[in-house]
Amino acid sequence: MVSRAERGNEVIVYNPERQSEELLRIDFPRQREGRLLSIADFFSPKSSGRMDVIGFSVVTIGSRASEATQRLFESGDFTKYLYLHGYRWRRRRRWQSTCTL
Repeated sequence: MVSRAERGNEVIVYNPERQSEELLRIDFPRQREGRLLSIADFFSPKSSGRMDVIGFSVVTIGSRASEATQRLFESGDFTKYLYLHGYRWRRRRRWQSTCTL
């Protein structure tokens, strides 16, 4: 269960069993151009009394690939960074789709 903080770009995550218990706050960045939106803008504010839900997906690409993407990012080679990051993500998704749970 989540709601948006009254100010800023924070989404507040609550304990689903005790909705008054705040578990954490996540500060989502705002776009630097265009509509200047934040992911937080798409959630009901706390003052509305309504709770929203949010889904998370966590993906890792491994330590060596993470180090390589970090070097590319820090050097400003964003095209290669995005290709490597996307390639690893795609391989992971393909592996997940073949797994039987």
